[in-house]
Amino acid sequence: MFTKLFGYTIDDIPNMAHWWSLAYPNKDYRQQLIAAWDRKSIELSNTQVQFKPEERLITCKDGTQKHFEFRTIFLGTSYFTFIVDITKRKQAESESKEKEERFFDLFNRSLDYVYLNDFNGNFLEANPATLDLLRCKREELNSLNLTSLLDKKQRTKALKAIEELKQTGSQGPLSEYILRFKDGRQVYIETKGSVIYKDHRPYAILGIGRDITERKEAEALLSKREEELKVRTLHLEETNTALNVLLRQREKDKNDLEDKIIANIREMVNPYVEKLKSTTLDGMQKTYLNLLKSHLEDITSSFLQTIKSNYLNFTPTEVRVATLIREGKNSKEIGQLINISERTVEFHRNRIRSKLGVNNKKINLRTYLLTLQ
Repeated sequence: MFTKLFGYTIDDIPNMAHWWSLAYPNKDYRQQLIAAWDRKSIELSNTQVQFKPEERLITCKDGTQKHFEFRTIFLGTSYFTFIVDITKRKQAESESKEKEERFFDLFNRSLDYVYLNDFNGNFLEANPATLDLLRCKREELNSLNLTSLLDKKQRTKALKAIEELKQTGSQGPLSEYILRFKDGRQVYIETKGSVIYKDHRPYAILGIGRDITERKEAEALLSKREEELKVRTLHLEETNTALNVLLRQREKDKNDLEDKIIANIREMVNPYVEKLKSTTLDGMQKTYLNLLKSHLEDITSSFLQTIKSNYLNFTPTEVRVATLIREGKNSKEIGQLINISERTVEFHRNRIRSKLGVNNKKINLRTYLLTLQ
């Protein structure tokens, strides 16, 4: 078993001097152990006693170093030593210590709030960020309780969450709270917690919190803007409805006015035109009278309305020329009737064709105008 533990045989260590030099090649460490051994031997050689367990780092034959625990018992002039390999345990302790050091490094450096509280909400430990939030010193921490920073409704919520954590060991979705401080500060935080166990029993809650005040304020502002937008949208919809009503009424009034004008022309003007036709008139007077009658008929027809509605870019002169062309007048007659030259009439003819989209097409202008109702 000895050889299995250390690799040395009896030939390698015929006496204690060889053991000391092989097992502890470091001179200072070896002399320290030898001095301690000699001191204990002198003190306890006359009594039957067991040394306290002692841990040593031993160099094995293959050069590896292992941790062993020595338990030595003196019986008379002899002693018995029991040796246990504790290398794995020491490695586990070392790894655990490293993890603990890394945790505390993160704990102290974290910008988030990291804290321990018991199941009544009392603070047990907190990182610098949390102490800064609470504006207290570490020695004052144990006098603070998490629930004292919450209103009644949120205090009930927090105590319920603590009880669920105690039962389940971990938290589901993040929780949000509003911390209210005596100095008037109001801080929104979101938290997540998990249970810390000690001796296999729930000991405390490790909580991690984050300040979400800016986010909550932005959400509140956005909600306010959305509500304002809804009100404005509703107002615009109401205004649009009112405008549509006004436009429909305007169109109705316009149609009513047109109907009234047409009725007045037919009832109050046309009868007198007919009476004039029965009087003695010269050729020009008859022409003007016929034009007057024709124009009155146009007013009461849809032609001028079509020209003015669909071809808004027609000038007043072009409207007059188009009306006379539709009545069958030639350029010379049109020029005499509206007092412009025949060449100018031709100019307006071309402009009318262009605006009607029949320029350079083999379409009779009068025929086309007669199709416009």
